[in-house]
Amino acid sequence: MAAMRFLICVAAVFLYAVGIHAETLGERLKLALPVFIYATPGIECAIYYDNIALMTNPSNYIFETICKKGIPESKRWVFTPSEKDVGTYPLTVSVWDEAGNTSQVSSTLIVASIPPDRAAKPVTILPVGDSLAGGSLLPQCAGKNGLPLKMIGTKKVHGNLCENYPGFSYIRICRGNINDNIRFFSYSGKIPRWDMARYFKETNNGVAPDFISIILGTNDSAIIHKDGKLLSTSLFYTRQMLKAFRLAAPDAEIGVGLPPPCASTQDAFGICFNGN
Repeated sequence: MAAMRFLICVAAVFLYAVGIHAETLGERLKLALPVFIYATPGIECAIYYDNIALMTNPSNYIFETICKKGIPESKRWVFTPSEKDVGTYPLTVSVWDEAGNTSQVSSTLIVASIPPDRAAKPVTILPVGDSLAGGSLLPQCAGKNGLPLKMIGTKKVHGNLCENYPGFSYIRICRGNINDNIRFFSYSGKIPRWDMARYFKETNNGVAPDFISIILGTNDSAIIHKDGKLLSTSLFYTRQMLKAFRLAAPDAEIGVGLPPPCASTQDAFGICFNGN
């Protein structure tokens, strides 16, 4: 379980998999936080206020984080724990508007280190995602903590194996278009068929991974924005993918990341897509 907490921490996707706890004051002040926030020694952990504030323009409000650990800044609370910080700490974020109205949301910070019995045992993980997961941050973080980590996949990014492709979505993957060459499928003619047994044989000597991380949904959201009827289609394919992964890897821990919050300003898209 401690190893799972570590992977949840370093693979941002797992952080979103926990339940969301929110408190509101009227309709103006809305905040949302995970019930638990996991951190591990040597890796920065942060809460960015524009990601937890559900108001239209978070810059119009004042935020404060109360916790025995970490440093409160104007736009975020940040903490890089050490081994001596291992433990559990209450954490509260408050918000004020210009009229002095206030609201708050509470969470629990859990700092966990790698147990000695897991430090010597390699952990295998299959990362599945879109361009948001393409930077392969996970192995970089894991290396700082000495956790032997084996990534499996058919695509190599910065020397790390994965199945992270720009434009991927639940809808696109599960439809298994032969032109997309989805690695999880075998094709008989043009009919795709889930074939995870073959996939694991080709990527991990026939052994299912210990963990599967899924960072998808952003591109589904873009499709749904244009056609709201596709929401049920996306959810259908989400369940289909999870069912296929669970049947092929019954003992694996599967972490599903929700789509991240919208960018706080339009500048994010201007930088990434040259204004288009």
